[in-house]
Amino acid sequence: MATLKTTAPATWTTAPEHIPFDASFIVNKYNTFADSQKSNHTFFFLLSLMVHGVFLVPMIGVLTYFYNGAAAPFFLATSLICFFTSLIANMGGSGIRTTVFCFAISAVIHFAMAAIMLF
Repeated sequence: MATLKTTAPATWTTAPEHIPFDASFIVNKYNTFADSQKSNHTFFFLLSLMVHGVFLVPMIGVLTYFYNGAAAPFFLATSLICFFTSLIANMGGSGIRTTVFCFAISAVIHFAMAAIMLF
């Protein structure tokens, strides 16, 4: 007859200490992630160009057209500046840290502009 044994050893631990927030921890995590993606630098370059060209820049253009050009010069100029900053940084041979940072900041800026237009 098969019986289940439920005698698991007890593991008694103390409560973990409260670790205060350290901003350098986030930077170190980002640097570790970016450095681990060094072999995928070309992938991130192409991903950045494709997401900018297919989604982010046209999204701002369509929203500007939909809302009859409200704040068009500022939003369109900001969108193109983000795109060309990423393009020039990547084509200039910048490192993976710069590639990922430019892409992330650009995505945040574009979504913030879209939120401003929509709400």
